[in-house]
Amino acid sequence: ENLPKVVDQIIQTRVDNQSIRPLLHSLVKVHLVRDDVKSALDSFTQLVNQYKCLPAKFDLFTRLVLDENVEDLQKVVDLSISVIGEELSLYDLTQTFLQQGRRAQAKRMLETP
Repeated sequence: ENLPKVVDQIIQTRVDNQSIRPLLHSLVKVHLVRDDVKSALDSFTQLVNQYKCLPAKFDLFTRLVLDENVEDLQKVVDLSISVIGEELSLYDLTQTFLQQGRRAQAKRMLETP
């Protein structure tokens, strides 16, 4: 619960976005480790909106694919599109499907215009 406050203080002392990415990643990952997907998605959403980066996106993609949570997966894809665009976001999701052995879903992603 204090982690966001500590990270915020650290971020205020850092200048560039690249150096804070590992910290932002931990703010999402901590919820996934605790099996609290809703809080992970909430943190991800807040961090995307605040810092325009995608901390722990692949971890979140993987968890949502494994859980077959299509609704939240779409939210993460939409947020990703807002930062890096549709093409890269869909390739990233396709990569996650392949890594999880979901070849049929990956194939559909690549066949969809």
